[in-house]
Amino acid sequence: MAAKRRKVFQIGFNRCGTRAIARFLEHHGYRAAHWEFGQLAKDLKQDIAEGRRPLGGWADFDVFTDMELVDDETCIEGFREFRALHEAYPKALFVLNTRDVETWLRSRARHAEGVYLQSYRKHHGLPHRHAVLDKWRRDWFEHHLDVLDYFSGARRENLLLWSIERPNFKGLSVKLGHALDEAAWHQVGSAEADAGFPRVF
Repeated sequence: MAAKRRKVFQIGFNRCGTRAIARFLEHHGYRAAHWEFGQLAKDLKQDIAEGRRPLGGWADFDVFTDMELVDDETCIEGFREFRALHEAYPKALFVLNTRDVETWLRSRARHAEGVYLQSYRKHHGLPHRHAVLDKWRRDWFEHHLDVLDYFSGARRENLLLWSIERPNFKGLSVKLGHALDEAAWHQVGSAEADAGFPRVF
């Protein structure tokens, strides 16, 4: 019987290599659930609201990335539920994926040709594009501080910081307990191309 793989939850923002993380770990034999047309976010929110184990219906998967859904009717940012996820999966690895914040803002503002930004603006009742960017910038720093504060002390073993500009392959290898093929790391989509990496579709 194959050894059970450690669960991995990506808990940084979208447009920070979320798909690349999923594909990289899939290359190493992990089964990844990436966005799934927003179903990950919906299930996570409903599970927590109804007192069930978060993402219990996705037990066959090892890796969870891009757990959000943003449109005119819905705004679910499941990566913010890292506390509930850690409580349910105390041995899991939580990956705080990050990049240069201003480059991230430009990428996120262009996501889905600007539709994502407009949906977010309408959902939060913000008056214009610049108000959205200001909120995103504040959210970025607040979320990073929240994650670092929560995963301190004994919980620090559960956290890995992952910069898409400077991937910590050695750190990830140690956390997962096996060697990684660094050559398999590919940046996927326009967000990663912004950072100077090749697109892989």
